[in-house]
Amino acid sequence: MLETIARAVAEHGLVVLGSFDVREDESVSLPELSWSDGSFPRSMVLVGAAGSTFWQNYAGSVEFCDGLPDPLDRWSRRIGDTIASRLDAMAVYPFGVDPPHPFLRWAHLARESQPSLIGMFIHREFGLWHAYRFGLAMRQRLDHQQSEPVGDICARCVSQPCLSACPVDAFASRAFGVRGCATHLTEDDACECAAGGCLSRRACPVGAQYRYVPDHARFHMQAFARSWTS
Repeated sequence: MLETIARAVAEHGLVVLGSFDVREDESVSLPELSWSDGSFPRSMVLVGAAGSTFWQNYAGSVEFCDGLPDPLDRWSRRIGDTIASRLDAMAVYPFGVDPPHPFLRWAHLARESQPSLIGMFIHREFGLWHAYRFGLAMRQRLDHQQSEPVGDICARCVSQPCLSACPVDAFASRAFGVRGCATHLTEDDACECAAGGCLSRRACPVGAQYRYVPDHARFHMQAFARSWTS
């Protein structure tokens, strides 16, 4: 079944970023995550973008071009709902509900990623170049084929260049200095960070081959800057 899911999401440039058995985990066994017969999911599959493979699909979409708010979230919902319908699953999203679904907790349960030194989750294969777009709650238990525990990825990095790459030292204290980062982006929208993506993120050697293409990186940096100033 996981191979079927992987093929379905790959049609849209997405990948399976991890999966796990739900068992009795309270963060999944919630009233809104149940079917009309009262049953709860038995497996969760985390789906997202890794690198810029999905960017061509998204950049040519109606949502990207229509000028309406939240284009990426709307695209993700359309794709997620379509795939869930095909697979008799339920799509859940890291946006649009309050409180939000705990995708980072679920990422821990999937054992493929962990918090990095600069806060963003780092994936064993894709490094910092991935993002969760939706989860597929499944009625059945899956053969998850989980890897060995990922271990401490950042501790194995001797030079840890991510901590010193930021031009405004937003990670100097190992806590993200949001204000300094956002101010830098809004005051100089032609800076290297705004044009090509976060320099600390780009300094990480893990998954470097998956770094976002410039248009993709610029899209996310602009979205972050807008969220800070709005």
